[in-house]
Formats: sequence, structure tokens, C-alpha cells
Amino acid sequence: MSIIQIVGFQNSGKTTFAQKLIGHFKQSGMQVGIIKHHGHLNGLDIYADKDTGKLFEAGADVAIANSPMSSEMFMRQDFGLKRSVALMQRQNMDVILIEGYKHAPYPKIVLLSKVEDLVLLETLQNIIGVYCTHGFILPPQYERLNLDMVSWLVWLEQHMVNL
Repeated sequence: MSIIQIVGFQNSGKTTFAQKLIGHFKQSGMQVGIIKHHGHLNGLDIYADKDTGKLFEAGADVAIANSPMSSEMFMRQDFGLKRSVALMQRQNMDVILIEGYKHAPYPKIVLLSKVEDLVLLETLQNIIGVYCTHGFILPPQYERLNLDMVSWLVWLEQHMVNL
């Protein structure tokens, strides 16, 4: 099982990048889990117009909705990254993608969209590489870390066991 973090500032393309990775891994027959950090203080949108959301909003501490195709779970606490990773591991995922949680210790792909974002390369640990979005070009001293999407997919396939 491999764990890969996708980090960057807001609107840097993290979700789009994660979607592409998920699609690639699923085409390769892998089980993929995603953990997304929701940094907004206003809480998550739990689809309150659906029955499960209504029951959760009525005061349940945990609400789980099961159907033949999927399950959803809502909790009245921050489950946290460590417990989320452990849950994914128990589900026998081949790959766990983590969107956000910049300061967690897992291997990171840093997404940069403007020059000001370079601070992430100086402040984060365990960076395995960089992906530049929105036409941003890295300064030469960082260019060796930069891969395009196709190159990332090839690189990750070759290095999954080491992540």
C-alpha cells in the first residue's frame, strides 16, 4: 500500500490532480482511497436535504447510509488524518491519496500555481516532487522536481512500492 499527499495552496489544482491520479490507478485495477482535508470552519456540506443528512442534523453522533452500491458516514467529530489512514488501511486500499494536510509526514507532490507558492518548497518535508499548474514555470533550481501529469503517472507506477 502506498500513501501519497497532494498539497498546495487553495485553487492550486489539488482536486483536479487527485482526480487524474484516481482515474489512472483505477484503470490499472488498483483500490484507491482518498482523504481530503476540509480546512473551512463552517463544517462539511452533508446533503441535509437527504434523509441521512436530516437524521444527522437531528443530533445523531454518527450516521451511516448503506446502499447496494455505496456507503456514506458522517461523524460529529474530526476523525483526524491518522484514524482516516488506519480506516483506509483496513479497507485494503492499494493507494491512499491525501489531499491537503500539508504538514503530515507522508510523501508529497506539491502543486504550485504562482511564484509566491515557492515558500512551500522551503517549509514542507518529504517532498517527492512538484507539479506546476496554471502555466507557472519553476525557477531553474527547482526544475528537477517538476514533472508533467503523464510523467507523474509513469513515475508513480514505477515507485509505488517505495512510497
